[in-house]
Amino acid sequence: MIKKTLLALSILSLSGVALAEEPSKYYVEAAYGAIRYDEPGAYATPGVGTLRFGVNFDKNLSAEFMVGTTITNATAYVGFTPVTIKYDSIYGAYLKAKTEVAPNFDLYARLGFVHASISASVPGATFSAGGSDLSYGIGAQFGFSPTVYGLVDYMSYYSKDGITAKGPSIGLGLKF
Repeated sequence: MIKKTLLALSILSLSGVALAEEPSKYYVEAAYGAIRYDEPGAYATPGVGTLRFGVNFDKNLSAEFMVGTTITNATAYVGFTPVTIKYDSIYGAYLKAKTEVAPNFDLYARLGFVHASISASVPGATFSAGGSDLSYGIGAQFGFSPTVYGLVDYMSYYSKDGITAKGPSIGLGLKF
């Protein structure tokens, strides 16, 4: 009876170690970025907040859904006319490949598809446009604890017809 109890406790303790080494299945990331909107003759860099919801397939590959919007508008000038530019909505889906290069330090690359709606306002008028494109970027994340990590990245969200939207962001992630 004592041998069976010790065997059962040993198996349970080993399974606990195995479970502890499994990557967390889900995560959420909140980030703030400076996404520069650039087109011939004008550019601006609104501050954008994004949320990413992800699911890990294994320790090196995950899928993410992202939503975002402008937190701080940016002003560009066309001649002497101020133009306020903001991202009304941004959403996309990504695959994220990552690799651990040191304990609690991962490098990653994202590849996906994004749709963005942007508006530009001048005194008395507002103009809106939207578009979809391939999106990609690279980044790094550092674990502060088993469930909380910080991240920095640089993403290209849009690049078509002479218009680009790209820039860095910094954020926090939570594994659960």
